[in-house]
Amino acid sequence: MKRLRKIISNITIDGEGPFDVYALDDFDFCENLKFEDSQGIYAFAYHYVENGIHMFVMYYLGKTMEYDQRFYHHHKERPLKTVNPNCIIIYACGKPEMDMREVAWIKLWTPPYNTQHNS
Repeated sequence: MKRLRKIISNITIDGEGPFDVYALDDFDFCENLKFEDSQGIYAFAYHYVENGIHMFVMYYLGKTMEYDQRFYHHHKERPLKTVNPNCIIIYACGKPEMDMREVAWIKLWTPPYNTQHNS
């Protein structure tokens, strides 16, 4: 299992969070990832800094009960490779909160590859 480099801890995005942000670096969907937490919400995103402010473009947001089993050949691997996200954003939480926040955050950020929730 691959450990990613944490680049930001406990950041708030659009008033939501706190999130931890990990650099994808050379991640190619050919192995699972190891995180400090075991379950919660994740988002593949593009991170950049503009005028000293961290900005994020969300591409796909999902939830999992097991982070260490979720990313090997992810079902959105093909479209995500075309937009080349540079980070994965993690929000650790339990099942009841996970279901509520996933729906709310998809509505807030409308990630393009969450097609079933955006229509």
